[in-house]
Amino acid sequence: MWSDKFAALSIEEIGKDQQLMNFAMAGGKVIFAENCAACHGVNGSGATGYPILADDDWIWGGTQDAIYTTVKYGIRSDHEDTRSSEMPNFLEDELLTREQIGDVADYVLSLSGGTSDAAAAGRGAPLFEEQCSACHGEAGKGLMEMGAPNLTDSIWYYGGTRDAIVNQISKPRNGVMPQWVGRLDDVTIKQVSLYVHSLGGGN
Repeated sequence: MWSDKFAALSIEEIGKDQQLMNFAMAGGKVIFAENCAACHGVNGSGATGYPILADDDWIWGGTQDAIYTTVKYGIRSDHEDTRSSEMPNFLEDELLTREQIGDVADYVLSLSGGTSDAAAAGRGAPLFEEQCSACHGEAGKGLMEMGAPNLTDSIWYYGGTRDAIVNQISKPRNGVMPQWVGRLDDVTIKQVSLYVHSLGGGN
């Protein structure tokens, strides 16, 4: 039975078997619609606060195995193996002043080619290096092992306006994705993970 093969094989092994992949695509589409589309959108189109799954921009990695791990254990869920990172509360924790946060926001906008104040961005650059580069990288391209998004593209989870960036730096929203282990069996998790990988953004 095909489900027994799914249970016995790793997700990468399943991905190399065209017959099993056909089952994964058929079942994964239904599973995604029932469990994932409400947040991530039909066909993984995403929404504000919920990542697009059909592009090549991945916070925690877009390989079949990386997606499987994310789906299985969630993001900032209560599972001990969840993927977890937390952006500091720069304003309330007094790591940066309001004026400094504004300068960093202008610098972040400049990284992605957005409209920014050049003088403010210049002041924000060393602040970014001091406060943000450990997670987002010196060039702002993000670090998957830290769960830190790429800031140099035009893909924004909470909005790409200056005000939205200021708000995220000041009092960040750290989104939560539930773990699906315990809710879905492992065969089902493998199916939907392979389906997500197939949406166009897997790597």
